[in-house]
Amino acid sequence: LEEVHSHLLEGRVENHFGKTTLSAPNWYQTLIFPGVFGRSSALDHVANKVESVDEAYVIYNFMLSVRRHGMSLDSFKLVTHRRRRQKKCFSKHCPAFNIQEELIIDTATAERRVIAAKEELSISEFYTSVLSILHHSVSLVEGSTISKIFCYGLGNYTQCVSARYQLALLLLLKQHTTAKVFVYDPVFTALECQLISSFGCQLLPLNEEGKHTIDKDEVTLAYLPHCSKQLINNFLWANWGLGLKDCIIFGNSFSKIIDTQLKSILNSSARYILDIFPYTEELSIANSFKYTDIFNDLAISVFPIKKLSSVKRDFWVSRENPKYCDSDTEFITAKLVSALNL
Repeated sequence: LEEVHSHLLEGRVENHFGKTTLSAPNWYQTLIFPGVFGRSSALDHVANKVESVDEAYVIYNFMLSVRRHGMSLDSFKLVTHRRRRQKKCFSKHCPAFNIQEELIIDTATAERRVIAAKEELSISEFYTSVLSILHHSVSLVEGSTISKIFCYGLGNYTQCVSARYQLALLLLLKQHTTAKVFVYDPVFTALECQLISSFGCQLLPLNEEGKHTIDKDEVTLAYLPHCSKQLINNFLWANWGLGLKDCIIFGNSFSKIIDTQLKSILNSSARYILDIFPYTEELSIANSFKYTDIFNDLAISVFPIKKLSSVKRDFWVSRENPKYCDSDTEFITAKLVSALNL
């Protein structure tokens, strides 16, 4: 992504791989095609209407079409607005999007902000409660410790406050568990990739779309805060069977996903979540952090062997690779990443 759209990635990209709460990203809203469309053009109008990753396919397809016809993507320009720093929110608990910061321009500033978020989070009541719930979840899967953590869809944490605190929690969990941490997000900039490595995490080379099969008898944490139900669904599919006993998922609450979606939608885009839910132990995470939109609606889900052993014999037989319509895909697919790197 960075190679093809480096001019886009320099702006604020706050919507990222798999996030379910999507508002119109600035880099969609500010695309301009000089001399042809202009700011009042059809393209500018469409770009301002984009509110989700699947709608962004329209923009991507247009850009790819431009390239196929021998035109340069350099004609596009990202317009950014320098915003003043806002040092405090209006109340003790408020959304993180109230915080306004200057654009990151150097490694030291980016690293300092992550470390500051980590230190702030480490002394919070929220972090204490997360550790307590995590310890309980490990006991439910009858494991001694978490050996690996896989994180997908973190987002542009140098620009997005929510993503930064989610990274801070990941680093605290890494420190607490001493687990090996693997991270992937196709929207990471070169600076963000560099920092991820400097924090002792390993960047995954390919877009697995969440379809990672864990090692046998090794307790593995899938860290997916606010990622789409389809990424969670993919992870469940990859580990479908009694091997789920060693999986811990830190992500959106299964019960809330099921309660807020039509069953017809769940059958097509989250079938594995729907099927495994009766055999899931869900531990809710209280949203007690001072920013209300960073860790809301999350839970830790585990699959105790006693519950998994109670399913019917044919329960695990049907294991079709999840397929989603392009118009209904809520994450950046490997196919799209490949297309953008042509």
